Amino acid sequence: MRGLSRRRLVSVLLLLGTVVLTLLAVKNAQRKAGADFNVIHRAVVAAVHGGDIYQAPAEEPTRRYRYAPGTAFVLAPFAALDLPDAKRAIRWVIAAALLGVVAWLSLRRGASARPWAVPLAFLLGVRWWIDELHLGQVNLIALLAVLLAFTLEDRGRRTWAGALMALPITLKVAPAILAIDWALRRRWQQLLGVCLGGLAIAALPALRVGAGDTIRLHLRWLLTVSDSSHAMIAAIGNQSFWAMAFLVGAPRWAAALASIALVALALRPADPDARRALLLAATPLVSSYGWIQNFVFMIPLLAWVFQVGSGRQILALVVFACVSPLVQYEVVGPVLEHWLIRREVVGLAGLGVFCVGAWVAASQQTPVARAEAALGASG
Repeated sequence: MRGLSRRRLVSVLLLLGTVVLTLLAVKNAQRKAGADFNVIHRAVVAAVHGGDIYQAPAEEPTRRYRYAPGTAFVLAPFAALDLPDAKRAIRWVIAAALLGVVAWLSLRRGASARPWAVPLAFLLGVRWWIDELHLGQVNLIALLAVLLAFTLEDRGRRTWAGALMALPITLKVAPAILAIDWALRRRWQQLLGVCLGGLAIAALPALRVGAGDTIRLHLRWLLTVSDSSHAMIAAIGNQSFWAMAFLVGAPRWAAALASIALVALALRPADPDARRALLLAATPLVSSYGWIQNFVFMIPLLAWVFQVGSGRQILALVVFACVSPLVQYEVVGPVLEHWLIRREVVGLAGLGVFCVGAWVAASQQTPVARAEAALGASG
């Protein structure tokens, strides 16, 4: 009992340390100041008032909304946050989502003998989600939707789980690799839910602008994504396989093959928790928009490895995970930070985190995995 209390104390201290780091970073760092939220806010205001959601301001022609049209209507509540106060408010909104993810993961793993795993995972992922808070991005919203979808799936609400998964897919596209797992394992209810949820989100603009303009909006979105992909891959901060290939002058098909190999490796474990964590961790690496803040999708993998990994595996994970929080201007200064990010150090460290997770998955054969394997064999 005394050992359990000590572990709980360590868990609380790590969580408090994470909160302190967040407050210090939000207080001291002004360089990003909700830049992405400004774009999102402008788009959702346009959606609510019948304007052009893909119109960029003349002074910032590259700062345009890049998500599917229906997502602007899903995020419409953010239109109520008037600028410039929205920059401050959005941090609290996303912080609340972050706390929701922490609470869910803590409850999900509450029976573990390692209650420190979840707060330690968030502590090591501090660089990723602090960038998320500074920019006012939607990765934490997408991550929360994914985790809630997993919860619904575990409770037998499979169609609803798929429908909820449609939100992160329409926001970030790369989470679509989670649906590959369902397709390979013939989880038809989940796939039906994804289709229904995707159709519902796609149809939302029709309530405002009609069917014809909704189709034109989707065509414009596809053209916008296609036109900007090369510039986004070449931009500093992109840590994906596509950016790595661009850095060394490799062709795009090399990045595509690396992405396919990574997803295939993530799909191998029999344990569904391992597959989920690995597939989530793969999303920032296989996406052409592999920004540093997108690596928040790796936090569930950190927590999972801390829960089930051996001492050597945990040590290896900590080594790779420590790279990201160290590579930030508060620690190394802006010049060295820029140099390291330009050389894809954060992305390579993320790949190391993924590889450690794959190593743990290969060495684990949990009761859940055995039960699922037996069920698959009997079916």
